[in-house]
Amino acid sequence: NYYAVPRMTRDIDLVVELSAGAADRFCALFEGDFYLDRDAVRAAIAGRGGFNLIHLAYVVKVDCIVRKDSEYRRTEFARQRRGPIEGHEVALAAPEDLIISKLDWMRETRSEVQLADVRNLLRSVPDLDRQYLARWTERLGLGALYREALGG
Repeated sequence: NYYAVPRMTRDIDLVVELSAGAADRFCALFEGDFYLDRDAVRAAIAGRGGFNLIHLAYVVKVDCIVRKDSEYRRTEFARQRRGPIEGHEVALAAPEDLIISKLDWMRETRSEVQLADVRNLLRSVPDLDRQYLARWTERLGLGALYREALGG
């Protein structure tokens, strides 16, 4: 977790913006160092789902989630920030959007890990835009989960 106390994780999550025409070019970028399934990449692009890359030498799994084309997801992608990780400048989700995404995952899974992550972010990140969080969690039907996270 870039913004708060990290927890042990088994993978890296990336949101990617890919079109069907870019699938082969994207796969070619990773084929030497990563295991990937071209058909899974194409299916994920078509269905706005996810696929995995697995680094062959380090056995690190990267979960790639194709960005959905909704008003919120376009807003989230436009709000990304730059930050250093291991000496590289990378694009990162804004902490508010990370909270919203974790609440969305939590809606589907009722994961206590996601709830703990959200509470960790709410406690640890200074200057969160609480109005942005309240507005989008209500619009996305996540208001009750957000209030639950605030209460803990």
